[in-house]
Amino acid sequence: MSTTKIIVVEDESIEALDIKNTLESFGYQVPYIASRGDEAVARAQEIKPDLVLMDIILKGDLTGIEAASEIKKLDIPFIYLTAHSNEKTVEKAKLTEPYGYLLKPFNSNDLKHTIELALHKHRMENKLKESENRYRLLVESQKDFIVETDAKGRFTFVNPSFCERLGITEDEILGKSLLGFVDEKYHERTVKSFRSSFSKPPFTGNHEVCIQTKNGNCWVSWSGQPVLDDEQNLIKIFAIGRDITQQKKL
Repeated sequence: MSTTKIIVVEDESIEALDIKNTLESFGYQVPYIASRGDEAVARAQEIKPDLVLMDIILKGDLTGIEAASEIKKLDIPFIYLTAHSNEKTVEKAKLTEPYGYLLKPFNSNDLKHTIELALHKHRMENKLKESENRYRLLVESQKDFIVETDAKGRFTFVNPSFCERLGITEDEILGKSLLGFVDEKYHERTVKSFRSSFSKPPFTGNHEVCIQTKNGNCWVSWSGQPVLDDEQNLIKIFAIGRDITQQKKL
């Protein structure tokens, strides 16, 4: 038997038992059947199931949609089961971003496939989150400067090393252009250098830029990598910079 646990939330007891039996025939565990929204939320917090099958229309203070909104905060995927297909209900349900929507009456194959897709989607999302967290940790721990700008050169991301070197906060940098931090003496030269690289494909280049910081000027060697759309228009630039101030003094 699978270790996958599914909570059924259905206030019609005969229908709930039928769903439970069907799920168990698929090999899933059904540790609890809830008939009310608040009960479903409490049991989800306690059991931490892999999935919740949620009827939209329930007795009690919480509707299925309201209960699902609370369960979503627990990072538990849910599928709506309902006999109501009116547009207003569907639109409300969509706002909670369910992993599936089954209109009663449904057959066992539809139920099985919808569950399999929901579980797969949730696993893939968790893997993506883990990958993004590892990437962010790597970027934030780098001593090199890692930044991202939009097509106009305005910062959309900066790592902590860059903020620390400039001596200002992330909020003081985001939305501003790199040129705004360039020493005025080197401004014209830097503009020409950037224009030669980023005015036409392939939008790449290496640039030595003198940046003003709270503790004096800092020379940075930048290497940029463009992100282009399908028509080869520049969308944003990902760049890595290295402090070469000491080399410049030699």
